Amino acid sequence: NSLQGNPEQDAKTIDEQLKKLPPEMREKYIAAVLKHPAGGEAIKYAGVMSPEGQEALGQALGKIYAKDPAGTTALLREITDSQDASLYPWYLQSGLATVISKSGNDDLIKSFAQNEINRAKGNPDEVRGYVNAVTAYAGLSPAGLQDVMKNNPDFFKTVDEAGKFTKDYSGIIENGFGELLKKAAQVTDANGNPTPEALKLFNQSIQYAGDNISTKEGLGEFFTKHQDAIVNSYLGENGYDLTSDGLKTLNTFFKDVLFTPPLGANAKEVATAFTAKANAVLADADKLSDTEFETKYGKNKHDMTSLVGEQYGTMVNAMEESLKNIKDKSDAEAKEIVDVLNGIISVGEAAGGSGGPVAAVGTALIGEGLKLALGVAGDDIAQGKYDDAVEKLKEDGIDPEKFDDYMVNDVLANIDNRVAHDSFRDAFDYVKEILE
Repeated sequence: NSLQGNPEQDAKTIDEQLKKLPPEMREKYIAAVLKHPAGGEAIKYAGVMSPEGQEALGQALGKIYAKDPAGTTALLREITDSQDASLYPWYLQSGLATVISKSGNDDLIKSFAQNEINRAKGNPDEVRGYVNAVTAYAGLSPAGLQDVMKNNPDFFKTVDEAGKFTKDYSGIIENGFGELLKKAAQVTDANGNPTPEALKLFNQSIQYAGDNISTKEGLGEFFTKHQDAIVNSYLGENGYDLTSDGLKTLNTFFKDVLFTPPLGANAKEVATAFTAKANAVLADADKLSDTEFETKYGKNKHDMTSLVGEQYGTMVNAMEESLKNIKDKSDAEAKEIVDVLNGIISVGEAAGGSGGPVAAVGTALIGEGLKLALGVAGDDIAQGKYDDAVEKLKEDGIDPEKFDDYMVNDVLANIDNRVAHDSFRDAFDYVKEILE
């Protein structure tokens, strides 16, 4: 089928042709498209193509670039740098960047992204160039992304500018930032820990979660894979207390990613993984000897349970803030929060079911107060009947403004080791002082 000069329809034509052609014929076809008078404009509308078509187009462009980097770069710049580049539909403007991210060619991705950055730096009206660069960078190999993060002085400025833009979008439309964070989670050193640059990207990106589901999912995936390294990067000089800045950063992460709708699809998974890890440390503080514990965790019981207490206190603080605001949420958003909280409780119940020193931890890491809130008043909360829910809680002697006290007391009731008990309590109180 020939191109007709209607770019959106032509892009769909290219999409259909690519899906029909065998893989070995696609490169030749796209090379011909790029030479066609209407080809460049059609490629610009790659956002209307199917994921399969975008993948095929990206791979073809990657092969064409490998054979002729200079020529391919020039052709792409004719497309991206045209005077009306910002005039075609805003919801399609990341389409070509998405295609480039699927090319499998790090050199093409870096070249395309840098041109987008330069375009944005040179014209305030072209700020979307930063978004396009981030979207393309998400397709880099882990080694390629590490090289860019470490050696490209424009990278973190680009992240900031893109984050300011994408945080106001759902993530269905603008998912490049979230995909970049997922790729960054794969950028590790020889010991499997995130590189300093990957950690910097995570910490810098938390403030841009906003309403973007994809960004929240990327942040959540990074945290789940690298929780220990992230937390260790927030430690103060004594090696077991989080700095005030670290506590505030962690609090923002929990509040915005886990308890502020719209939530990412993995919010429940992230929350339950965190809870399970805290459960394990508290259980080991009771059942392992001091030597066994320190061998396993690299910290003594006082220091490790203090650190867990600070993390737990930070999550509880974030959750409490969200619960206080739940009355302002829509029914659907309230149900999202309740679902995540139920997930955390279910992990506690599974751990507590094994008996031993954590036998009652089913409610411990969330608290009897919240357990009752979800059991006695959960339906009312989910249905938006907040006044009824609060009245039911009060009838059961529960003050919704004091969930944190219920929670920490339940945890403490299940820690038999006195050193661990006291250090957890002190850490929890320390967090409240810093964050309130």
